[in-house]
Amino acid sequence: MKMKIESFDSAIFAYMQRIGPYGPVNRQLMQTFKAWLTRENLGGQAAILALACDNPATTPAAQCRYEVGIVVPSNLTFKAPIAQRELVGGRYVIFEIEHTASAIGQFYQQLTTTEPTSQWHRRPAPIIERYQPDLVNRGRCEILVPIK
Repeated sequence: MKMKIESFDSAIFAYMQRIGPYGPVNRQLMQTFKAWLTRENLGGQAAILALACDNPATTPAAQCRYEVGIVVPSNLTFKAPIAQRELVGGRYVIFEIEHTASAIGQFYQQLTTTEPTSQWHRRPAPIIERYQPDLVNRGRCEILVPIK
């Protein structure tokens, strides 16, 4: 697994959201969002971001929020079902992994054991799954873990 650290500025995030238990239904939201991107001619080479906004260990499953979206220029506005908000920037440890449900699930299960606390400390912000077309075409994706 490749790992690197990057910093990002805050940006405008245009997204769709579902509320409920995390799991395979998140994939349905991703497909719905991709169809919307195609209809709006926004697909292109934009990286799709997926955020599990709540910790399922501390948030009831029925209240867990999952968002799928892209970063957009601040002058663009959209109608429902697309919402927009600021995606707070900062430093992230970026892990490149296989783009499979199994690998992503395994990553989340092992996150606490792979966190080298001597090198970085997590900050309270959602973990971001980043799907860049060039990586996805090679069967890869990235998990961005927010750090201080």
